[in-house]
Amino acid sequence: MYGNSNQINQSSFRYINPDEGGSPELFYDYFTGKLEIKETEKMITGSMVHLAILEPEKFIVTEIPAMSETVKAIVEKVFADAQHPIDWFGQEEPMGILSDYKYLILQAAEQLNYGQSWKQETVYDKLVEAGKDYFEILKKCQDKICLSAKQKASIDKIVNSLSSNKTMRELLFDDEDRPGVQTFNELPLFFNLNIDGFLMECKAKIDRLIIDHENKTFRIIDLKTTSDSVELFPALFERRRIYRQLAFYEQAVQENYPDLKPGIHSIVLAESTGYNHVRRYDISGEFIEKGRLEYMDICNRIAWHFLTNNWFISREDYENDYIRMLELSY
Repeated sequence: MYGNSNQINQSSFRYINPDEGGSPELFYDYFTGKLEIKETEKMITGSMVHLAILEPEKFIVTEIPAMSETVKAIVEKVFADAQHPIDWFGQEEPMGILSDYKYLILQAAEQLNYGQSWKQETVYDKLVEAGKDYFEILKKCQDKICLSAKQKASIDKIVNSLSSNKTMRELLFDDEDRPGVQTFNELPLFFNLNIDGFLMECKAKIDRLIIDHENKTFRIIDLKTTSDSVELFPALFERRRIYRQLAFYEQAVQENYPDLKPGIHSIVLAESTGYNHVRRYDISGEFIEKGRLEYMDICNRIAWHFLTNNWFISREDYENDYIRMLELSY
């Protein structure tokens, strides 16, 4: 998963930033992959829109057969456990059909408390009959995203709102007839920050990067969806510190393309519900500088914890013996 690895990414900042409810323990669990991150419907919709625009080849439209959530979970567990079987000669075997995995089926059924009072043969037969078609869909959808026709229609409405708007289309879709301009979608970038002798490995994933080789400039385009009105986004932009994300992305690009200068970065925003209104927000240099100062402060905090190997208390509590002063703010 992009969010859990040995590199620092912008998503990790909020887990250690005390102003956002973060703590050293929370960050460490996130960084080591121990923190369970559940995707919300809003997050899933946003991810689907990203793929539809930036990586449309990853979609498959199919209908998932009706079944109970327990049966669905069992089939998914069997599918996961059956991945990449190795034969006697060390070669990877092709995946079979659901009925080939009797042991895995019964094991998953026991773990999920399915049919506990039934005979094993009955459990096996019922699960194979109920889940065989879904198992084949999972095989077909390896490295792809499966959507129902209804889900695809909903995503298409958002994409059409963006593609039919000239301002949005120029940023997201129009790659032709632009000599000297190069674009990248879903571009992973890696770079290092040296903080007090600690080499921090960082990574960023840019939705869309536009490079103007003639003028030696670059622009970052960040695609976002919202279930609220686009009019409410400015407050959300500050509350969720999206300016910090863009500042971090800007440094990632500059570290990888040191001859390029930053231009004006933009948020392309689409409503995921209702009328699917769209809006472009250009980000001022002042916001980028504010974000840079914030993420550098957080990176200094992260470096301190790595250098001291202290993941139990914050730097402030360590240095002030857990004492804080409450003062009026004017």
